[in-house]
Amino acid sequence: MIKRVVLENWRTHARSEFEFEKGTNVLVGSMGSGKSSILDAMCFALFGTFPALQNRRLSLEEVITSKPNKEDFAKVRLEFDYNGKEFSVERAIKRKGTNEARVSCDGKLLAGPKVSDVTNAVENSLDIDYDLFSRAVYSEQNQIDFFLKLSPAQRKEQFDELLDLQKYEEARANSVSLGNKIKETAAERKNWVENQKRIFDGKEVSEIKNKIAQKHKIQGALSEKALDAKIALEKAKKEETLLEGKWKEFRSLKERLFSLQGMKKELEKNILETKKSLKGKSAGEIEKECLAAEKEILRLEKSEKEAEAEIAGLQESASSLIREQGLLEEKILQIEKALRELNGAKAHCPVCKSPLGEDTKKHLHLENEKEKKEIGEKQKELLEKMKRLKENLGGKNLEKKGFAKKRDAEREIALECKTLVKEIGALEKKENQLLEIEKDAEETEKLLEKTGFDEDTLRKKQGEVVEARSLAESLERERKNNAEIILAFEESLKKAEEAKKQLAELEESIKKLTKAQEKIVLFTNSLKAVQGELRLVLVENINIAMNDIWQKIYPYGDYTSARLEIEEGSYELKVRDRNENWVRVEGILSGGERSAAALCIRIAFSLVLAQNLSWLILDEPTHNLDRQSVSVLSKIMREQLPELVEQIFIITHDREMEKAASGSIYVLNRDKENDGATRPEKSGVL
Repeated sequence: MIKRVVLENWRTHARSEFEFEKGTNVLVGSMGSGKSSILDAMCFALFGTFPALQNRRLSLEEVITSKPNKEDFAKVRLEFDYNGKEFSVERAIKRKGTNEARVSCDGKLLAGPKVSDVTNAVENSLDIDYDLFSRAVYSEQNQIDFFLKLSPAQRKEQFDELLDLQKYEEARANSVSLGNKIKETAAERKNWVENQKRIFDGKEVSEIKNKIAQKHKIQGALSEKALDAKIALEKAKKEETLLEGKWKEFRSLKERLFSLQGMKKELEKNILETKKSLKGKSAGEIEKECLAAEKEILRLEKSEKEAEAEIAGLQESASSLIREQGLLEEKILQIEKALRELNGAKAHCPVCKSPLGEDTKKHLHLENEKEKKEIGEKQKELLEKMKRLKENLGGKNLEKKGFAKKRDAEREIALECKTLVKEIGALEKKENQLLEIEKDAEETEKLLEKTGFDEDTLRKKQGEVVEARSLAESLERERKNNAEIILAFEESLKKAEEAKKQLAELEESIKKLTKAQEKIVLFTNSLKAVQGELRLVLVENINIAMNDIWQKIYPYGDYTSARLEIEEGSYELKVRDRNENWVRVEGILSGGERSAAALCIRIAFSLVLAQNLSWLILDEPTHNLDRQSVSVLSKIMREQLPELVEQIFIITHDREMEKAASGSIYVLNRDKENDGATRPEKSGVL
């Protein structure tokens, strides 16, 4: 019995916990509230997968909560008891990193953290794998009447797969295919043997031996020619190597002579340019010009310094006149101030501060005016002096610039003279170097003549080497081709001699293949018979279970039993009416009656194929049912179904199905508008 399920970051569940009981447990909620994801989580905890994941309608990463926040992991924990033992399974899915899982029994770790080890441990403990669980226990959303909606051919395929009979069909098909292949192989080998007998009649072997003898004679002649060509090639290559050695020496001397001739030409050009720059002057004449220029530079520098001194004296005199002019302007300002005060009504003596009389005022006024006039005369004299001083200063500056210009010109003359003196010294070295180069060039020309090298001789010898190599390679290729032909003839001879031996062996193998094909036909027929017998046995057991189940879950007396019938290779679900007639469920029964029939066959499969587990999981079983049919179905699941199956889980959006609960009821709510998490609320049994 499944006792507890915990979901963390699983689809819309931030953290949800569920506790379940024996009987019918109901999970009810609106579309998108997170109902089906609970059953997916239960299946995933047990087997590491669930139908939507197995069919790739959903990826494993999409199971992790992504709204309103993208989480990094999801966890599911499932606690259940089985055969008197307490089990706990936990699986974790990560966006980054390795997924992990653990399973424990009675508090002891069975397997983990490798997910495949945990799945194997669960399957071994429950004696059931995912395929059987998904067929017999877990009914996907709106799929309770899945088998009733299939065509006859599809229904046969699905039932055989559910009953695990497809293995026999696959084995039979494989046997037929193998038998056909063996038959084809035997026919092909028989035809090949007959063809080989016609080919290897004895004459061909003799012809091959004659051809081999002829080719061996040709091979001897080719080997001799190839050896002679190789010797000639080696001789020509040695002569070529000697000539190439002389060519290297000749080329080195020729390159040196060319380099010396270039150097000679460049030196002659430099010597000519140097002589032109000297303009026919001797070293003594140039040195005299240099001394005269340096003497004139000293004289001009002295004159420039004297002019600078005079300019400094004139600038000092100008500064003195400017200061004197300032003092005179200050005195005039004082006199004008005194005159303004004398003109005032209350003039006082500037010394004793006593009031002045009119006569005194006039006397002082006349004295001030006279002093002011005298100062004005002095200012005119100062201005005249400053004008003459400015003119003298301008002349001296011009004189100084003239000295500086002449000095710079003389410096250029002196520099040119010094350069010419250096060029005279370099000229002597260049002339000596030219003599050495001319001597070296003459010796190099003599060495070139001594080599006695002729380029035409080298080119001719290189041509001979190319021809000798081409001949040697051609003969070697011809020799190898002939050797390959000999090998091919010898291989053909070997095959021809072995073929006779193989023909006898192949004829024996053809007999064995024919017998094997006959045995496979017998085996295929036996498989078909066993498959049919096993189908009858399984259907008989399912019908026994369906008869018992129908009487417990169908509340009315109009149909007394239900069973599966095999008709023309298909399966038909039928019910028995009051008149003991068996009628097809399709097209006759109402929606509620069809649901009871579909539920009956689901429970029968669970009891026959997974009887030890005693679980049934139904997702939205009320699909396409009217209100009356839903009411009947809920009553069946509450009152009759727990007598047959220990624990039932129902996922539904129909609040009427809450009446089906004999165990736990959970109502699931979720604010979808704001991407809210699922909020499960446990409700009491009605």
